[in-house]
Amino acid sequence: MKALNNFCEKNFGFLLIGAAVFAYFFPAVFTPLRDTADIMLMISLFCGFLKVNLSEIKTVGKNKLNILFNVLVYLVLFPLCTYLVSVSFLDTDRVAGMLLLFGVSSGVTCGFVASLLRLNIAWATTITVLTSLLVPFTLPFLSKALLGTQMEISALDMSIQMIKIIFIPGLVALLVNQSQKLKSIVTSVSPTLGTFSVVVFTPIFITVFHEQIQAELFTFRSLESLVILFAMFVIRFVAGYYLAFHPKNKTISFSNSLNYGFMNNGIVMLLAAKYFGPSTFFFLLLSEIPWIICQPIFAKIVHKRLIS
Repeated sequence: MKALNNFCEKNFGFLLIGAAVFAYFFPAVFTPLRDTADIMLMISLFCGFLKVNLSEIKTVGKNKLNILFNVLVYLVLFPLCTYLVSVSFLDTDRVAGMLLLFGVSSGVTCGFVASLLRLNIAWATTITVLTSLLVPFTLPFLSKALLGTQMEISALDMSIQMIKIIFIPGLVALLVNQSQKLKSIVTSVSPTLGTFSVVVFTPIFITVFHEQIQAELFTFRSLESLVILFAMFVIRFVAGYYLAFHPKNKTISFSNSLNYGFMNNGIVMLLAAKYFGPSTFFFLLLSEIPWIICQPIFAKIVHKRLIS
């Protein structure tokens, strides 16, 4: 099992892209799983939350106000600025995608990734936990205020859906972590289970929106979207680095950069598929490409800058 877990963790990006390509050419394979998208996402979040160590939050110390400022920027100011800029040159479907992608919470595995990269685990974990707790209340109402009729659901209903999707896996993971024996058993399979759920989650929607994806995939619009998304990811990483306001502490700066660059895009893909339509979903599907590619690049930059 350990060998399988290591394989899944090391080859996660390749497995995700491979499954997406497979679903594009053989959509019928994933058709029976069309109604399991919510479950797959909740399983992946549960596996991610297992790696969140809440005790790390206690060691934040003097950085509390700085972290709260970044949570405000992360969940309100940055998505608002993203909307105001993108609405001037993008169509409404991609504007919705930009707001969702850059208004969602930080990825639940940021604390774990921070430990692997020898960054500030307390900083990364605290921002992850706070943004995860608050995003069910900020993103739906921000989306409703800015996108209005594009949403096929009320802000309150969207908020309830997000609470269910985020809080249930989080609470179950918290309970599991209370028992050392149970935690040991679950964590022995969680890397494989989490990888499987994510690898299946994306192809489910590729099957659902197969015709739309076929129509849009090899177009100038898709290439333009990819360029915009790559640029936005770079902006997020850089902004996170400098918004930490710790110019002499690269560890904290890179930790904040990690939080800003690794968002929980699975949640917004689900929301887009359910409530915003195929074009917005396809835009968010494309965001998986820079999200995957940026991970090893970020790791190499951190390694080089912290050692130099």
